[in-house]
Amino acid sequence: MKKKINYIMDQINKHIMQKLIFLICFIMLSYGCDIDSKKLQIVNQRNETLFYELQVDTFLKNKTYLYEIAPFETVWPLFVRGSKGAWEYTINRESKDSTLHIFVFKTNRLDDTVIRNHNYERFDFKVKELDSLKWIVIFK
Repeated sequence: MKKKINYIMDQINKHIMQKLIFLICFIMLSYGCDIDSKKLQIVNQRNETLFYELQVDTFLKNKTYLYEIAPFETVWPLFVRGSKGAWEYTINRESKDSTLHIFVFKTNRLDDTVIRNHNYERFDFKVKELDSLKWIVIFK
């Protein structure tokens, strides 16, 4: 009888430990990952709709998708996915000189003519500059 009780207690303890380990893993995964890092804010304070592209390189490709910012709107680009420090890590790793380039267009079409004629503005931000701006970029 005593062996049976010990066996049952061992099974209960194993079950409790499995549930506890599952719970701890679930909590760590839930709080440890910020899948969509919304660190960078882009604010359009102009009276016109802007279209933008984020790059870690200065080379524009005409197949790039442009994102829209309405006048007096703020957006949080999803250029980087990950937890705290993901933006800095990605920019430092992918860019030759730790610079994020924001290309701003007045048209939603990006083709060879726009690129060849430089019909865009390019803003370059080092990670340290973005830190000093609190990761808020304002277009006035």
